[in-house]
Amino acid sequence: MALARLGGARRPENYTWPGFVDALATLLMVIIFVLLVFVLIQVNLAYRVAGQDATMNDMRAQIVSLGDLLNLERKANDELKDELAGISSLLDATTKERDSLVTQLANATATLSLRDSEIRQLTAIQAQTEESLEAARQTIADRVAALEAIELTLQRHRRSSWNQRSRSPTPPRALSVRLPASANLKRRTPPRRLRSRK
Repeated sequence: MALARLGGARRPENYTWPGFVDALATLLMVIIFVLLVFVLIQVNLAYRVAGQDATMNDMRAQIVSLGDLLNLERKANDELKDELAGISSLLDATTKERDSLVTQLANATATLSLRDSEIRQLTAIQAQTEESLEAARQTIADRVAALEAIELTLQRHRRSSWNQRSRSPTPPRALSVRLPASANLKRRTPPRRLRSRK
């Protein structure tokens, strides 16, 4: 101010220059302030953009890893589909084999039931046959016993007739009337044996 006053004292007619200098200084200060604010804003934006870039890189890495996982899951899904198709075909084959086995089992059961009925019939026939054989054996044994008794009776009659003939001579008619069987045996016996007995 002193310089301005001195200058004004020297040149009182010129007063525009100090105001112009003040205006330029004020404008320069405003520009510097604006530039400083702009720089701060740029630095903040650069920091934020750098953080967003890092975040974007992380997200991209995550997306890549998720894509890899998705590919792996797709491959696993395809493998599971192939395994499921194989298991389905195996299940169909097993079902067909089970149906055939069930049919064979039904046929075998029917055959076994028929065989059981045949075996029962044969067992009944065998039992009847054994009963018939036992009855026939009993009849044969009875007949054999009767024949043996008849033979013993004939032998006794023969002995008694021979004894009676040897003790007392009797006419042949009386002997034939008493023991016809002994008379028949007497007719069949040779004369030599009779002579020897006499």
